Amino acid sequence: GATAPAVGDDVVFDGVFLVTGNNACTWDIATNLNSVDVQSGYTGQITLTATMNVTNAGTKALKLNGLVDANGQNVNAGSIDASGSATRTVKMGTGTWTISGNVDLRGSNLTLTQSTSSLNIRATGTLTGGGKSLNNLTISGGTTTLSGNITVAGNLVINSGTTFSAGTGTLTITGNYTNNGTFTASTSTVTFNGTSTLSGATAFYNLTISGGSTVSLKKGHVFSSNSAGTFTATGAAITLNAV
Repeated sequence: GATAPAVGDDVVFDGVFLVTGNNACTWDIATNLNSVDVQSGYTGQITLTATMNVTNAGTKALKLNGLVDANGQNVNAGSIDASGSATRTVKMGTGTWTISGNVDLRGSNLTLTQSTSSLNIRATGTLTGGGKSLNNLTISGGTTTLSGNITVAGNLVINSGTTFSAGTGTLTITGNYTNNGTFTASTSTVTFNGTSTLSGATAFYNLTISGGSTVSLKKGHVFSSNSAGTFTATGAAITLNAV
């Protein structure tokens, strides 16, 4: 029997000492670790049956270059780096991923399955979307800057006292949009492509409501598209002054 990781340890899954066969790992400890590095050489799948706690706020906090299934567990980490080129699937499961910094999802061969999970970013950092899709996204602390494109298949919430800067990419939202903080449009494009309720005064840059979508605007909240940007809503249903 191997010794279980202790508080503050760096855990590496590299495949070097693995035996031939399944090589699966069940993560059943809630210890506060310094970092977890799942390398591309690891051929098994890590399945969580306990909360994963990774306290390092640096770039090496949680590296995902192998197969991980969060199952119904929560993940707490200083940052996520899934930018590697390895072919792998990360299943976010049904829990909440709480991150205190950067989230990099640009891995070219990364399959990200969201299920009913939530990503909560609670400190200043960059969200590198890589064209991936999340379920729910909450900005709960500091300033989060979007780099590239991302889809929020569930709800986007910007909490009071926080800032979401959309950069120059495309942010696609299928669910509700709630802005209790600050949304900085820059030259981004925001697309609503589902059934959404919008609340919280927001000035968008390029705003698109896709055909077949239904968008309701909360009463007393002001939404606008920058005079230098565009507003497109062909074939969409828009309800003004909704309750």
